[in-house]
Amino acid sequence: MRIFYIVTFVLALFTFSGAAQDIVFSQNMFYKDNINPSSFLISNDLNVFLLYNNNLGGNFDMNPQTQVADINIVKDNHKLGLFVINDKLGYDKIQNIKVRYAQRFQISNNSSFSLGLAVGVVHRKLEVTRLIFETPDDPLSYQDYSHTWFDYDFGAEFQYNKLYIGLSTTHFGKIFNPEENEVLTAHFYGYIQYAYSINKVFMLYPNLIARQWKGSFFVEPGLTAFYKKTAWTGISFSDFQDLSVSIGMKVHKNIMFGYAYRANLNRQILNPFVSNTNEVFLNFSMNRQHRNIKTPRFID
Repeated sequence: MRIFYIVTFVLALFTFSGAAQDIVFSQNMFYKDNINPSSFLISNDLNVFLLYNNNLGGNFDMNPQTQVADINIVKDNHKLGLFVINDKLGYDKIQNIKVRYAQRFQISNNSSFSLGLAVGVVHRKLEVTRLIFETPDDPLSYQDYSHTWFDYDFGAEFQYNKLYIGLSTTHFGKIFNPEENEVLTAHFYGYIQYAYSINKVFMLYPNLIARQWKGSFFVEPGLTAFYKKTAWTGISFSDFQDLSVSIGMKVHKNIMFGYAYRANLNRQILNPFVSNTNEVFLNFSMNRQHRNIKTPRFID
């Protein structure tokens, strides 16, 4: 009977997947293009971003895993990009593939406003044939379930000197298909990020990101400190009691590497540090006229 309950739970989870939430990246300071297609925080002429996120919860074969590949090109006030996000939770797999375009409008010499749109598809597959059913000839076990739908993201970003403020929504196709259970729930984001120079050696980057989806609200303030624009360490804490610690450095003038560790400290959910997330990213950039990497843009 235990197998039956497990299968029932998995199918129920899939049935209500419309309420599924976007993954929380610990190092969102360096990557906001997936939540806001208008973002110019990273605006190198060519930028390639790779990320791997692994949530360790005890069963290594079934742990949630996410891979991100993102490439964008910036010319003057135009930004064109493509990202692929592969999200895996056991036998439930989601691929989110979108092309995005953003345009920046210069307000003054030290301020700008940008708008962006991302359009693409989301593909979801549940490998039912790999599940163990109590009844071997159960009709549900005959074939895997898959579904593909169009998806859209929209955002705006305001920049003044070294202050950035962004507002965006992801999966807003759900707004037009409220009865479609498989379509991901719309998420609404807001963030603010600032750069403060202590001296010629140290810089501080306070930031805050907030998210609302299907009656839930998430907010995470954080602080990142840079040393000589080369190495950094950061910390953040969410209202879900998620603690995240990150470190990173430039390994070359055009290459960045970062690592982050996230754990939930709410004893009412799990014992602290029982479930944790490890995250690594690699960023490669190129600029004309041999300019150095902008990490992020307002650092230089």
